[in-house]
Amino acid sequence: MDGSGEVRLFFKVILPLVRPAVATVMVFNFIGTWGEYMWASIASSSSTKIQTIPVGLLYFRGEYGIEWGPFAAAITIIVVPLIAIFIYLQRYFIQCLTSGAVKGLTDRPGQTAGTVKTDTPGRHYFVGRFAMYLAGRSHIIKNRSLIDTMRMFHKMGYGGLELSLQHGMGTWLDVNYLDDYVIEKVNEVSRELDFPITALACHQNYVNDDDTYEIEKRLLKAAPKYHTVSNTVILSTFMPFEIRELNEKEVYAQLIERTRELCKIAEDSGVRLAIEVEPNQLIHSLKIFFHVAEKVGSPALKLNFDVGHIYLSEVDIEAAIDRSKDFIVYSHIDNMCMGEHCHKLPWEGEIDLRAVYQKLKDTCYDGPVSLDIYLQDYEAAAPQCLDYINREVFDPINAGNK
Repeated sequence: MDGSGEVRLFFKVILPLVRPAVATVMVFNFIGTWGEYMWASIASSSSTKIQTIPVGLLYFRGEYGIEWGPFAAAITIIVVPLIAIFIYLQRYFIQCLTSGAVKGLTDRPGQTAGTVKTDTPGRHYFVGRFAMYLAGRSHIIKNRSLIDTMRMFHKMGYGGLELSLQHGMGTWLDVNYLDDYVIEKVNEVSRELDFPITALACHQNYVNDDDTYEIEKRLLKAAPKYHTVSNTVILSTFMPFEIRELNEKEVYAQLIERTRELCKIAEDSGVRLAIEVEPNQLIHSLKIFFHVAEKVGSPALKLNFDVGHIYLSEVDIEAAIDRSKDFIVYSHIDNMCMGEHCHKLPWEGEIDLRAVYQKLKDTCYDGPVSLDIYLQDYEAAAPQCLDYINREVFDPINAGNK
């Protein structure tokens, strides 16, 4: 905060950041102090009037037994304040886990469609109904909290963040993101930074993994509480090795049944469920996607158009756009080479990204697009990707459609 003194900096920046940790330490210290016996016994030995409850408990223990009624009542008196304090401060425990939290809405008050430049170097994207802009993806970042991840992408100049239940490319799903308090905090930070959550995502196996299936049901029910700009939840039909050993007909029957149930929840929640076509997954081509969509028969079932994956499975991307235009509600941008399932940097592969996104814009889609690359030093490459995609892809397309 430029121009702020040390005192103001402490109360406006440092203290709010450390408040969750301070509250957590306070609770643990209070628990230890509240039940402390040795020092309390020594300090209050001169008078029974100043003795604490833990010390007073000894009076219910006689030579021939214990007065259990008063003893239990005293213990209850001890526990009640602990429970009350924990209930009051428990939100800070959650905030410690998610510190760095979140952001997001697209309807930016006072802004109209067109180019927006901010004070942040490199922050340059289009807003409005007819504009594409680049979003980051939370699960690719390994060593940051969700809030830190959002602030990092915001500082780089990205236009939003796709929020995934996964962490750091792992398989563990963080159900804390389905907690009302966390969602509220996410939306709060989203408004503060003017940095939208562009979509929600969960890329795990829901076909024969019951735990994941139940979590994705909860995700679809919680989705309306997030202020996402696309109103979309992205799922993939991840196929671990144990699925490959099962009967193919039974697997696809289970896929259709569970997708249909998830779509019912999506319909009730007023959100869209976007499946991602991906090589080596259960839905690995548009042909299979259309078959599943026909069997499921839900208007909520849509398509996340991942450019690299579509290239590998369909070859002719522009023809694929024409075939799937009625289903496309979101997109992932990456580059690839035919026969190699490797997410390359935008300028390295064989795909003409400007031609693809011009076709998408002209045909059916004009909104946030998530960067889908996987690198050891992702944070170093992300600003370069943003600059290249804005300069070579989105800015020329958006400028031609103002």
